[in-house]
Amino acid sequence: MARVRKLNEVVGLSSSIFDELGIFNPLVGVDTHLFLDPALLRGAQLPEFKESYAKIVERFSEILKLLSVSKHKYDIAWRSAWGKTVFRETRGISIGYGSSTSDGSGIGAKLARRIIETASEILELGINDPTLFEIIPLFEPGLGADRLSDMAISIIREDIFTYTDRMVKVMRVPEEHLITFKYAGGDRMFTAIKNPNKHAPLFLLPKELLKDLPLSMEKDDIGYITYFNADLRKKLSKMIAGDASRSLRDLRKEDYREAVFTKDDFAKALAGYKATQATPYDFEKDPAGELSWYEKGKEFAAANPLRIELKHPKTIEDVSTIVSQIIDQFKKSIENHNLYELLYKDPISALKPKNERAAQRLFYAIADAYCEANNIVLSREPNAGNGPVDFKISSDYKTQVLVELKLSSGQVESGYTKQLPEYEKNENSEHSYFVVLRVTQSNKAAESVREKADIARAAGTKVPTVIIINALPRPSASRKR
Repeated sequence: MARVRKLNEVVGLSSSIFDELGIFNPLVGVDTHLFLDPALLRGAQLPEFKESYAKIVERFSEILKLLSVSKHKYDIAWRSAWGKTVFRETRGISIGYGSSTSDGSGIGAKLARRIIETASEILELGINDPTLFEIIPLFEPGLGADRLSDMAISIIREDIFTYTDRMVKVMRVPEEHLITFKYAGGDRMFTAIKNPNKHAPLFLLPKELLKDLPLSMEKDDIGYITYFNADLRKKLSKMIAGDASRSLRDLRKEDYREAVFTKDDFAKALAGYKATQATPYDFEKDPAGELSWYEKGKEFAAANPLRIELKHPKTIEDVSTIVSQIIDQFKKSIENHNLYELLYKDPISALKPKNERAAQRLFYAIADAYCEANNIVLSREPNAGNGPVDFKISSDYKTQVLVELKLSSGQVESGYTKQLPEYEKNENSEHSYFVVLRVTQSNKAAESVREKADIARAAGTKVPTVIIINALPRPSASRKR
């Protein structure tokens, strides 16, 4: 995979142009956990998207009409509805849980069948409203906001193509960065930005239509609870009453089903959802750290330079030496400077760390900047943007060195235990690093992992080097006594 870059850097334009036009400026080569929210399309004013929500409603209405005349599962009408719920992957959309690519995921036959089955159950309750598809992610395991986004994008893809075509001309993107293509099934030619990693188009999206994706795929729809009315919220609260260890955030999708799958309650949930004013992601504050990690990481690296003598690594030992230096500098920057501030939500005094992904990407940005500043010929890839950073010489997998970052607030011990077998199978596992950022008062989990690694290493087992970094906020020098 090619190195990660902002789209404006790819096309040689200022990021301010994207900001002025309200265009999302994505990171090319890695997914950004945002999604296109159908609810934000309701009042869209951009000319290309004024009719987009109507198109989504029309498609979902067609599916419901087919289900309403279906006599039994798998009859012609049911299969037709099923077919209309399968959506092809839309490539060139840099949002969602797109692994290590900038593509969407689409809705395959298996997931489409489950969506149809749930929609059929809702129809049996006596509710025939196409908007129900927008809250189905609340009840269906494996179907989250990103999949709903994929469905919407697939339905309105021609609107996105049209918007992209207009914006590349308004921004005057240089000709060498453009690509023309024909929409399958249509005669019109569109112009888009050429993906630098492959001969394919990249599409533009307006910021005003995007929201942030929840971190957990199973508990990702807790945000929908805000759409419920007070009675439904009370009903969910009663389900966990008497268990002090559970909260509303612990509810599973099965719990939502139990609470809402009656005609009256589902109608209330649907009405509450439709009445709620959707708000787009705050790109200026970037509360989830979805984009700021890239620029802030590089800025910090530039302000705190690292001199690396080994410019042309040739062996696994060379790569490991460079990575060790970068980790050491990262550790010093967090413990002795103010880099830890980028790991927490505002206000820092509340001690609420951002998600683990934000920390992993921050390390990647800094490592990338140090390698670039020292002219080091070393490939570094953020695996799916949500896991270990993989360092290697060009495409030589035999020289890879993995750096896995975990927050002490997460599943440190289980994460290490699950990954241990993979490290043991890797012949270069002794050149892997398991870095724990301490963001909680308790450090027991991290110390336990380090102890396990020491015991395993003493027994001759190949395990990663465990490094613990104290990322707890500290008072400024002026406040110290």
